[in-house]
Amino acid sequence: MPSAWDTLINIPDGAFHHIEHNFRHPRSIYLSSLNNILTSYEKTLDALQSLRLDYIYAQNSSKNNQLIHEYKTLLHSANEHFDACFQIIKSTLPSSAAKSQQNEAFLDQAKPDGWKEFKNSIEEYRSKRIGKIVNMLKHRQAEINFFYFHAPGDFRPGYYIVDIHDHKTIGPAPSVHAGGNTAFSCYRDLLLHFWWLHRIGDLLSKYLSKFIPSTQPATFTPLLETSERWGKVIKNLSNLTPAPFPDEIRLPIPRLNCHQDMKKFTMQFPGRMIFHFPNKVIASSQIRVEADHPTNKLPYFGRDKK
Repeated sequence: MPSAWDTLINIPDGAFHHIEHNFRHPRSIYLSSLNNILTSYEKTLDALQSLRLDYIYAQNSSKNNQLIHEYKTLLHSANEHFDACFQIIKSTLPSSAAKSQQNEAFLDQAKPDGWKEFKNSIEEYRSKRIGKIVNMLKHRQAEINFFYFHAPGDFRPGYYIVDIHDHKTIGPAPSVHAGGNTAFSCYRDLLLHFWWLHRIGDLLSKYLSKFIPSTQPATFTPLLETSERWGKVIKNLSNLTPAPFPDEIRLPIPRLNCHQDMKKFTMQFPGRMIFHFPNKVIASSQIRVEADHPTNKLPYFGRDKK
């Protein structure tokens, strides 16, 4: 599990001010958020495996709707994890530390030691990737379109966020897809969000470690059911078929390795792997034709949007 959990269980309750803020206990906040993400990963990976088997053995991709449904929930859960972390950091401060009631604004005003480093370290992922995607889904009526490359023995599923290209055309959102002409493979995307979940955990752990008494020996309380589920997700992620999209081969991709005893795993980002893309593939997508936007721009076809 992310390292922030180990840190949280070693902080005495007296160090928190969650009652003043009318929050749940920080350990409860963190575990609840992790469980939401864990459940989303389980369902998304199950849907992805079911879709892959259907395609490999029957060339059937009709189960993509279930995958997209679970994927959307996963994206929302990953984005909401920021709010959980902000609440936890806010719980380390008395309510009198700032006037704002909004969590992030409160912390910006209070300026606790370590907050700026935490916020700056997550900003690119939050503002340019997950936060931007979820914001578009919530406030711009953006949609998730299923997209995949396929060839004999090769199946590369993914998705793209649909937004306006011009007054008649909709296609990959230029604000999240390079040139409005790319998409996200499930392979790279699932690993990327998982890496960031643990990276955020490390950053939160670094902030919280100052509240652990120096005289208190570190302890570890395993959550057996949660740990077992977490281990299964890690194993399934490590067994994903390497299937990046053509532009992603040039991008950094996390590499996840499970040790044989399943008691340890490592993640490298960028990972040291060499990827190849088939010379001849078919690109397919599920689109909806609208009278007001009759033209659909597909990823990797035509010119980039300037």
